[in-house]
Amino acid sequence: MKTSLFPVIAILLSSNVLSFAIEIPSSLRTASEIEKAKTDAAARKKPIAVLQSSRDATCPYTVGGTMDAIKEFRTKTVMIYVDRGEETSLPKNVQDALASVRSFPRTVIMDPTMTNVIATAGYARDPAQQQKIFKEATKKMRDGTSASAGATASAGTDSFGSFFNKAAK
Repeated sequence: MKTSLFPVIAILLSSNVLSFAIEIPSSLRTASEIEKAKTDAAARKKPIAVLQSSRDATCPYTVGGTMDAIKEFRTKTVMIYVDRGEETSLPKNVQDALASVRSFPRTVIMDPTMTNVIATAGYARDPAQQQKIFKEATKKMRDGTSASAGATASAGTDSFGSFFNKAAK
């Protein structure tokens, strides 16, 4: 006798068994705490990382990418978490920098005043590519190199965007 898995799958999908909710650490700032993040970053002499994701994500890649970004940048920066749709409350240069990243979740590393973009980091499914992206962003933070947010956004790409463009071809 054949048994159908349909009822079991339907029950799993309708329950919280397959939930991928993102738990954002309380140490991360929110979009409404930008001034506190700037003060903290200046005092700690660290850049600010703005991570945009979706707290209600059901995609395991989004959840994993978000958690990887938090793990990578949490101790190296002052982090601000921005849920999808909340980016409109951010300064225009930060919005432009986020928009220039072609993958999701996305991270923009800014100087402590949030004037200059130091680096951007998008999500890559391949762990080796993801580590390359994080390593390059970390190198830019350490080197103190930066580009204006306008230049990054108007060009539509930076070194990370170029990386994604090459990967997409």
